[in-house]
Amino acid sequence: MNYENLYEELTTTEKDLSSAIKDIQKYSKQIIKSTQTGDLKDIDKALKSLKSALDATRDSYKEIKSSVDGFDRFAYINDGQFSDQMLEECKLQGVDAKDLGGLTYELFPNKVSINSETLDITVDKKKYSYLRPKALVETIKAGQEKLKKEPFNADRFINELADAYDTVILRGKKKSPSAEVKLSDVYLRMAPTARAKKEYDKQTFAFDLARLYASDVRSTKDGRALNLSTSRDNKNAIRFLDQNGHEQYYALISFI
Repeated sequence: MNYENLYEELTTTEKDLSSAIKDIQKYSKQIIKSTQTGDLKDIDKALKSLKSALDATRDSYKEIKSSVDGFDRFAYINDGQFSDQMLEECKLQGVDAKDLGGLTYELFPNKVSINSETLDITVDKKKYSYLRPKALVETIKAGQEKLKKEPFNADRFINELADAYDTVILRGKKKSPSAEVKLSDVYLRMAPTARAKKEYDKQTFAFDLARLYASDVRSTKDGRALNLSTSRDNKNAIRFLDQNGHEQYYALISFI
């Protein structure tokens, strides 16, 4: 099952429908004009042509409805065809994609989830009803391109990161002020409440890390150097893509 097959069917019939609707408008105007002049012979001709156009519209309606009703949209989602085609489309369009399982995906820096019952697709906080993988990926990619163009203050972010890190060190009563702590704990200090997490989710945090990583900024205003490192247990690691599109996983952070 492939939506592109349905797309081809529908677009062909929709062209016929569009043509018939134009004819309906044309003959309707002709009838109105002839009514004003009393040209009943012209009205007779226009009525004949109008009936043909209306019949063509009815036929197109039946064909479109039959095609749409014959496409099992629930099976398309729940049997995995949509997912496979979306991931393939991501490859074609150069969009990083990772299947997280359970109809949840990371198209960095976006999180995409599919509701198997309503068939709604949520991209971060926004819901879509797109069941054409190509259209969904194009929409996400356009949003990502727009996001990349937004201004980013690397100096401000690294200092905010350091402030959150210092809070984690203080609350954790670490012996060293430059001890390694979990990067995920630092994120929690930057978004300490449920409301803050909605406004600044972990995906956005990861994207900011990616933009910092791509910049030349590596030290805070008080001269401490940022150090990100991996861990044997990458369960809580933050994943992002570097400027070359390579995956980076970091679990620990320190300022030295």
